[in-house]
Amino acid sequence: MSCVYALTDSRGVVRYVGKTSGPPAKRLREHLAGARRGLARQRHLYCWLRSLASPPSLLVLEKDPDDLNAAERTWITFFRRQRIPLCNMTDGGDGQSAGYVPSETARAKVSASLIGRPVSEAAHVALSSQWGTARSSATREKIRARAIGRRPANKRVWTDDLRARALAAYSRLNSLEASRELGVGHRQLRAFLREQGVMRKRHERAPATTELAGQTT
Repeated sequence: MSCVYALTDSRGVVRYVGKTSGPPAKRLREHLAGARRGLARQRHLYCWLRSLASPPSLLVLEKDPDDLNAAERTWITFFRRQRIPLCNMTDGGDGQSAGYVPSETARAKVSASLIGRPVSEAAHVALSSQWGTARSSATREKIRARAIGRRPANKRVWTDDLRARALAAYSRLNSLEASRELGVGHRQLRAFLREQGVMRKRHERAPATTELAGQTT
């Protein structure tokens, strides 16, 4: 029995489409063995398999198609049209290379072949799981309320102490060196300095340390 199959994760999301002329369970074992050996071919698939906490599920999409290669290409095209991130490195079928761009005639044939194609009940369940559920208005309101007033994690609060230290650091260093010493973003420091009206031009340098020492003595 030949078939086109899909490998799904624990959520039922399709991540790989393949074909086999033998038992599907045997093909799954071959994939898992290849991932354990770290084979270079199908590296995206094998990296995904190694990242899983448990083996994937195998779902038969189509049994005994007239043209196995064409059926595989059709299913890969179908899932990619749904914007599903497949691990397939090619467009499917023997001899198709990565980045293969089909002609308009080929596109028309694929489109026509998808119309009215019978899909098994198991495939229907897998396809329906690809679509996310819409958030309710209450959930959206909760997300909006939590986001109000939230500041980026990497943005510092400019306290009076930090302002004073920033001005002191900039009096002896350039803005980049001062931002590193203070542990603040370079753009944040430059914006603060411009607000204070002390931002120097590019060709101007910070006062020398000896000059600062002479001014303090």
